Order: sequence, then C-alpha cells, then structure tokens
Amino acid sequence: ALALASLPAGSGAAALERASFDAFLAGFENGCDVGPAFAAFSSSVTNVKDGIGPLNVPRELRASIGALQMANHGEYTEYFLPANGTWHGLQVRGFEFFFGNNSGVNVMNVLFGESLANVRSVIGAKIDAEAARLAADPENFIQRTIELGQWKSGPALSCDQST
Repeated sequence: ALALASLPAGSGAAALERASFDAFLAGFENGCDVGPAFAAFSSSVTNVKDGIGPLNVPRELRASIGALQMANHGEYTEYFLPANGTWHGLQVRGFEFFFGNNSGVNVMNVLFGESLANVRSVIGAKIDAEAARLAADPENFIQRTIELGQWKSGPALSCDQST
C-alpha cells in the first residue's frame, strides 16, 4: 500500500454549521458505492486544482463543508476539506482525498471526530463485511478496498480505488 502523507488536521470545522451527511454519504459504507452528489463532489475536487471548475458542494451542505486545502506530494496530491456533521450518528470532521498526479492513486477518506473504537462500535461490522466481500469478489478488478483505520489525520473510513 502507498504510504500517504497527511495535511495537518486544522480546526476549520469549528465555524461550520452542523449538518447530517447521511444522504450525502449514503452507500459509501457499501464497498465505496457513492451516490451522485458525493460522486460529483469528489470529482470536482481536482477541477479546482486544475482551474477548470468550482467545487461541487450540494447547496444544503455549503455551510457545513469548509475551504479546500491542497498539498502536492509528487506522485499524488492530497485534498482536505473540513466539515461539521454526522453520519450514522458519528461526528464527521472532514473529507480527505488522495488523487494521483499521472498515477493511479485514488483514495477517499471520511474523517471522524471521535475515537476509532467508537466508530468501530457503530459501523465496524458493516465495514468488515464489505471488506471481505470486496476481497472475495472476482469482478473487483481494480482491487478496491474499504477499511476503518487510524490515519495521521485521525480515525477514518478509507476507500482505496487506486489502480
């Protein structure tokens, strides 16, 4: 696995309005299946860096997702957006993306504002089942993975679709 660096986790979420991310993140825990709103959001992140479009944040979440921060690490660029909301009743404090610079790196993280143990107690069984399903799926050609873990930036649900 690629060792990814992390931007410092700032306190930018403090000034953001709290929102529910349940609809926005629906499906993420199902083997990284994201809905159209999150798909449009994640694909627009690189558009900002490339100067070809704005960040596509759903209108109802614009006060709950903060300004995009970027750090180029050579092989990939890291993108971080602070957030203030909940998903499955868990505090979400941000979104983190690692997209390749002419490489196949493609990682999406939902960052939590509470302990990894607490996150595991709520969604751990579902994530473990999905991780096992993906590992056993003969049609998972890109070897997509999903896991809960402790990243440098904190507890996160990570979806790695790197090629």
